[in-house]
Amino acid sequence: MVKSFLRIESYKKGIFFSSAFHIVARLFTFLSSLLIAYYFGTQSKTDVYFYSYATILLIAGLMTSIDSSVLIPESMRIREQVGIEDSRKFLNLFLYFYVFIGALITLLFFINPISTFILISNFKSAVLFENKDLLNLAILLITCIIVSTFLVDILTSYKFFTIPMISQMINSAFTIIFIVVFNNIYGIKSILLGLLTAYLIQITLLIWLMIKYLNWNFLFKLYKIDGKVLKNIFFAQAGNITTTLTSYIPLYLLSSFSAGVITALNYGQKTSDMPNQFITTQFSSVIGIKFNELFAKNNFKRINEIFYESAKFLLYILIPISFLFFLYNKEIITILYGRGKFDEDSIRITSLFLKYFGLLLPLFAINTLTARLFMASQKIKEAVFYQFFFNIFLILLIISGVKIYGEIAYPLSLLLAYIFNVIFMYYFIKKYFDYINYNPVLIDFIKFVVLNIVIGIVIYEIKFLLQNTNVYLNLVIGTLIYVLIVVLLSYYYKIIPTFNTLLNFMNRKIS
Repeated sequence: MVKSFLRIESYKKGIFFSSAFHIVARLFTFLSSLLIAYYFGTQSKTDVYFYSYATILLIAGLMTSIDSSVLIPESMRIREQVGIEDSRKFLNLFLYFYVFIGALITLLFFINPISTFILISNFKSAVLFENKDLLNLAILLITCIIVSTFLVDILTSYKFFTIPMISQMINSAFTIIFIVVFNNIYGIKSILLGLLTAYLIQITLLIWLMIKYLNWNFLFKLYKIDGKVLKNIFFAQAGNITTTLTSYIPLYLLSSFSAGVITALNYGQKTSDMPNQFITTQFSSVIGIKFNELFAKNNFKRINEIFYESAKFLLYILIPISFLFFLYNKEIITILYGRGKFDEDSIRITSLFLKYFGLLLPLFAINTLTARLFMASQKIKEAVFYQFFFNIFLILLIISGVKIYGEIAYPLSLLLAYIFNVIFMYYFIKKYFDYINYNPVLIDFIKFVVLNIVIGIVIYEIKFLLQNTNVYLNLVIGTLIYVLIVVLLSYYYKIIPTFNTLLNFMNRKIS
């Protein structure tokens, strides 16, 4: 019974159950963010925490970024074409490699954590000395995150679609427990203590599942890696380095700003990213596995159908959410975080970040689906060259923008770069995936944006009329009217596909 609950054979059920669990997991994560904001507000200590944890996540993410782009697709190919045992030897080899690299990085950080973070951040040395314990605890997470992520990816490739969400729930649950129970004793360190405990439990659980339900043998055995795989890893990491830099450089630049800016950036970005995590990431992770299978069968017609309908579905959902974030940024942040130690100044700067980060949602969706195409088709070299030049362009925008216009230039630089990305992707897909019809995606994108601009103007006027009312009432009324207009226009003029059409597609195509 446990196995049937964890391992879901149908992709339709996989999307449903993983999405449901993902919502619960993200709600847990969101609750932990609310508690951090309530107990600690925005100050230099929270800046150091978010900076150190984000840096560790970037390092771990860089290491494991080849999982979905190279290692998992290759292991699935070996499993289908060579055999299960060879696939497991292949994955075990990289598991032990990850353990070794993670331990080595941890050791290098531990030699002199203060000097290391002085080198990789713009914080004043006094601030880092004051929070030395935070840095040490964050460093201990590196190997745990790398190993846990890889084990989760392996289980997901075996259709254990709920495992990623269960792992997230464990992380968030222990974070919440440790903040509530130990915040008076350990302060902000209680967050990292909770995360360390959670990751250790996670790894133990994942290993147990693999042994019990997959009969996994973790004994190390040498396995000859195909030259093409090594080449793909090289090219993938070359592109991933620049992607990592696009996240790291803003943190580095903003760490020199006044206390609380990095914390506000985190809250604004994480709040805007919630729909992306709830919808795009979860949806595309299952679609990505489906793409892997369809490319293995050379079923290009089905790939085109799923790509277009998936893009249409995501744009339909995410563009209205983006406009609501833009219109009601302050109201949303006030309702979510405006209590405890989260003061008016914290609300002001966090709202500004949310306002512009929210507009990225539909752009990220198209980029994510396109990335899944390149991963599944193993066009790593082609993707890396594009990724490299795009990230260089983005990095230059961020550096020049932040230096001239301050912290708000970061989300604006992202917005400009990803608009260019969506347009240029037309030529890129036409060159490498001539069986993918990208034109309808662009047409739907433009059509939905224009429609939502018109609706947004109406909602702005309503918001202005209700400006002296309760903040909750203003947001609820505006959102309900917005959704009602979208649904009515869709129904009467067929401007946007209805939910029923989309759900029928999901039922028919993804199963």
